[in-house]
Amino acid sequence: MIDPLSATVWVWEKFGEKIVEKLGDSARNQWEKFQWNKAKEAYRRALKKDYGHIKLLGKSESVPLTGLFTDVYVHSKISAEQRFNLNELQENFQILENRQRYDGFALLQKENTVKRWFILGKPGAGKTTFLKYITLQAVEGKIAKVPMFVTLHEWADFVRKKGLKDFDLMAFLVEQFKICQFPDAEPFIRHLLEEGQALLLLDGVDEVNQADDERRNMMSALQAISREYRKCDLLLTCRVAAADYSLQNFTYLEVADFTQEQVRNFVKKWFSQDEKRGEQFLTDFFQSEHKGLQELGNVPILLTLLCLIYQEKLGFPERRADIYEEAMQVLLEKWDTRDRSIKRDEIYKGLSKRHKIQFFAHFAYNCFEQNQQFFPKAKLAEAIELFLQKLPKVDSQEINGEAVLKEISAQHGIFIERAKDIYSFAHLSFQEYFTAHYIANNQIPCLDQLIPHVTDVRWREVFLLTVSLLDGSDEFFAKLQDYIDSLIADDETLVNLAKWVNNKALESDMSYSLPTKRSFYYYLSLNGISYSIFDLVFAVAHADNIAVFFIIGFDHEISSPLVDNSSFNFATILHSFTTSNIHPEFTFYLVQKFLVYASMPLTQISNDSINIFHESFGKLIEKNTSKNKETLTEELKNLQERIPAIGSTKEEWKSLAESLKELMRTHCNLGHDWNLSKTQIEKLEQYLEAEKLLWNSLKLAAVNDRKKIESQLLRLPVSVQSVTHLEIKQFKSIIATQLELGRINVFIGANGAGKSNVLEALAFLSAAYENRLDTDTLYDKGIRIAKPTLTMSAFATQNPSTKQTMELAITLDSSNQIRQFITADIQTWQKKSIGLIEPEAYLPLRDYLIYNLDIHALRGLRNDSKKQPLGIYGEGLDTLLFNLTPDEKAELEEYYYLIEWLEKIELDDADNYKYDGYKLGRSRSKLYFKDRFMHKENQIFSAENSNEGVLHVFFYLALFISHKTPRFFAIDNIETSLNPHLCRHLIEILSNLAKKHDKQVLITTHNPAILDGLNLTDNDVRLFIVKRDDDTGETKINRLYAKPNADNERKSVKLSELWMKGYIGAIPEGF
Repeated sequence: MIDPLSATVWVWEKFGEKIVEKLGDSARNQWEKFQWNKAKEAYRRALKKDYGHIKLLGKSESVPLTGLFTDVYVHSKISAEQRFNLNELQENFQILENRQRYDGFALLQKENTVKRWFILGKPGAGKTTFLKYITLQAVEGKIAKVPMFVTLHEWADFVRKKGLKDFDLMAFLVEQFKICQFPDAEPFIRHLLEEGQALLLLDGVDEVNQADDERRNMMSALQAISREYRKCDLLLTCRVAAADYSLQNFTYLEVADFTQEQVRNFVKKWFSQDEKRGEQFLTDFFQSEHKGLQELGNVPILLTLLCLIYQEKLGFPERRADIYEEAMQVLLEKWDTRDRSIKRDEIYKGLSKRHKIQFFAHFAYNCFEQNQQFFPKAKLAEAIELFLQKLPKVDSQEINGEAVLKEISAQHGIFIERAKDIYSFAHLSFQEYFTAHYIANNQIPCLDQLIPHVTDVRWREVFLLTVSLLDGSDEFFAKLQDYIDSLIADDETLVNLAKWVNNKALESDMSYSLPTKRSFYYYLSLNGISYSIFDLVFAVAHADNIAVFFIIGFDHEISSPLVDNSSFNFATILHSFTTSNIHPEFTFYLVQKFLVYASMPLTQISNDSINIFHESFGKLIEKNTSKNKETLTEELKNLQERIPAIGSTKEEWKSLAESLKELMRTHCNLGHDWNLSKTQIEKLEQYLEAEKLLWNSLKLAAVNDRKKIESQLLRLPVSVQSVTHLEIKQFKSIIATQLELGRINVFIGANGAGKSNVLEALAFLSAAYENRLDTDTLYDKGIRIAKPTLTMSAFATQNPSTKQTMELAITLDSSNQIRQFITADIQTWQKKSIGLIEPEAYLPLRDYLIYNLDIHALRGLRNDSKKQPLGIYGEGLDTLLFNLTPDEKAELEEYYYLIEWLEKIELDDADNYKYDGYKLGRSRSKLYFKDRFMHKENQIFSAENSNEGVLHVFFYLALFISHKTPRFFAIDNIETSLNPHLCRHLIEILSNLAKKHDKQVLITTHNPAILDGLNLTDNDVRLFIVKRDDDTGETKINRLYAKPNADNERKSVKLSELWMKGYIGAIPEGF
């Protein structure tokens, strides 16, 4: 309410004589005795003080309105009255913005019209501030009317406390004037209203409770007032979702969102005491990565929040979820309850703040998954009803989804009506935040479902928000990197490019991280082809604390000379880079680029340019001379002599460019023409953009081993890598052996021949990859723990006084040439972490395990292994089967025929069968089987009661089919509990599954029936014969090759028979 004393002074000056004429003698005397002029200036100052300030979010004290007010614009067409087709909005939401905007204050100043405005706006859109600004302008004489500011919830409180039956505005106004001893105020006020000399500003319809028809009665009173005082301007404000469209003869306006210009004006005023900070805010705010924040900043209350955060933190937090969480705090409770002390209706009392967020998150996720930014009112109302029905203490008979939706929209502004009966979240960034919130709180299965969206730009913010909300995300990043690998893994050319990049990075003597080196080799090969590599290189290089490679700066600097054909500028820039301390390979790139430029038809080469280029070429020779590359240096000198003179033809420049490129290919493995198709370029762009998103996500995530995840960026896809060579020295019974491995590797030999030692050597290497050689880790890998002197080779033929060193090595994919060693003195085993292998080596090696099944573990009676999802003894089979994807389950069912009595596998997660009497023992397994031969009422039995064979068979099938099991592993004694026929058939199946699901496995066996399932004409399948040397006792391993064109012989002569007869070897002596 306007300060009555100030109002009376003002009114007396303008209209006093006319009012006094209408009063009786007694009243006239009171008015004439009232000392107006003495208080006039003081009252005006008081008026400015009362309405010249506004309450800001998060600040305990009010601030001057004029220092922050930004012009308010309005739409004459209300969102809820617009009519659009839902599909039309989904395809082009920009059509919502095609509404005329008007300057609100300029519209008010138009004369000769009575203003009856119902001003609608989102929460925090600036409705109250606009009315206060109008009041202040009237005080300053810019509006020739007396402002009367009425806060509607205060009027409602007055009516309630006084026990009045009707909403009498006059009684409320008179009461306010009495506070200041105003003599008989009613005729004074009535005169102003009747003559149109008052400006009635009524703020906050939505703040009046609907209980007991309070709001409805007030609206009826306002309608009556508008009819009674037809000359009086009347401005009414309300949140858009709570609007009452029943008022007659009112023009409905809607406060428009801020434009960029309004945002800039607001921010400049906010930071008026620190202009430099304000400019930095705007620079950061309008960066492309802050698109979500820009959307929030369209609303004054949220722009205020952003300014507060920026002021406190000296920047926007990288974890944008912090901003959205604060915004939710503001919209869901803080702005009304703490900062303005407004208590609103709550017809959905069963919906706590936690429940509200749960609903918003669930609905946001479902719609985002379906690519729905807009949704029908009926769908949203139905979703609300379904959600409320699940809550305790909610009477489903009384639930009204539309009513609850209206309250949510009015009170919090989370949803807004964009067009007639079409809603959306108030900001797309809210929907993205709530989607991420849902994923983070429903990680199974939502995280796995999120990963394939990594190439969809629409999901970018959801990724960044999700990882910032997770408590730990190491596993998520591992799966994400695997998926990104798959984007190029099926394209031979792109795989070859990736191999070249990784080989060059490994061979490079630059002192930067592998991801940095990989990114720049991609840059060298893709410049001018892929634009995604630019941002990625900048990001990774910055993280490696280098002054972003000169080469990128070079490319940017020469963009202008390429247009204006200034070869001198090009040559000068080239010289500045080649004379700097950059790597010789980048110097090659720069020189080659100048030659290509010089050969272009429109390029004019000056004599000065050629002289400068000669010097740059000399620097190239000098850099390679220092690298002791004599042959290369000589050939470069020969090329330097061929540098064309002034006036030479373009063909001469082109010929020199081609010769340099060929020399680069021959001596430096640079300058390859990848000849990528349009489809391959698009696929590569997707891959690089996905890697960039992973990198940016990692900066926000909580992870245990950040460096390990970083090291995998731009790696060679794991699926195209495999261990091709294994070298073992001084490990148990193996003094020295080198093996060439395939996808399926079977080792057969007598007991004690050393088969398992091969598997354990790899397990030792895997433990070192995890930087752990402690007893627990070795045991969990499947290694038979022995004292160090038995783990090292210690044959009688060896000198016991010689200090032995164990050496284990793998080579990955011979074209890749990634090779890692572990060499350690035995005493270092006591250390828990030794850090012998770089994390870049080979990720599947980290997860390598030796499975050696134990029937008690398979039956759920033993749980020794800590490994997930399958323990090394068979633990967790029921859990893994339960978590197979639908496709994996369907594939598993294809092999039910292997067990002739099996009708179905039952996975009883609640273990109800146990309580029905089907499991009476101590088993923790929830795996059950149905026997098709048994009576229907007695055909179910538990894993504890099943035969050993069925458990072994389905363990191996699940191990090979599931995407959650290791890609590289070993199986010791695979034939256990299997009959010969099943051995042969199972190994055939597993060989095919290994190819289909990209598994590499080492298998030991004593049973020759296994051999009959091996197709040795397939180079992926390999058989190794293992035996002990008759003289020294050391283990000897030899691969058995199939003769060329041996398919027919294979069908007629079984390997098992050849082994039994001793033709193959590796059978026990005297067999």
